[in-house]
Amino acid sequence: MSKKIKSNNSFQFLLIVFAGLLAILLIAVYFNKSSNNSYNQSQITNNSNGTKMYKSKTLKFTIDLPSKFQVEEKFTTVFMKNINGLISIERIGTNYTDLEGYLRDLESKNRILIANKEELKVNDLHGIRGTITHPISHNIDEKAYFIYVDKWMVFTISTSSPALFGDLDKIAQSFRYTPN
Repeated sequence: MSKKIKSNNSFQFLLIVFAGLLAILLIAVYFNKSSNNSYNQSQITNNSNGTKMYKSKTLKFTIDLPSKFQVEEKFTTVFMKNINGLISIERIGTNYTDLEGYLRDLESKNRILIANKEELKVNDLHGIRGTITHPISHNIDEKAYFIYVDKWMVFTISTSSPALFGDLDKIAQSFRYTPN
């Protein structure tokens, strides 16, 4: 009888281990599929002027992108990379009802300065262009566009690579918020 109980316990143990491994495998496949689906919600189409139109359905914007960039979208940020560096577009939630209040808070909390601020319109949206400096950490300065799309949301388009400043300007000026 003792052998039968041990044999039965071993079988139950193996069955539980197998079920656990199967569950882990199914979860991994599900999350891999869902992360690929969110990436596939973005679209890239070629324009006649040698640029690509990039549309993020997740972050709800479109831009004209020079064809030499590769795009990677993660959560609330889109990374555009080429051999000269990286440009990022980040969607940020805010409790501020204006861009100036948001930027004052950003400078205070992150211990940065935004120099050379220049107000502008980006496709009828209020924006500010400036240089982010890091007086405490001494990180590399960044050229950035801050675009206030509506209450509670700001987009930041930035790069720390001077070689990409021209591309950054073109991308930022082509930015369109597409909430619908």
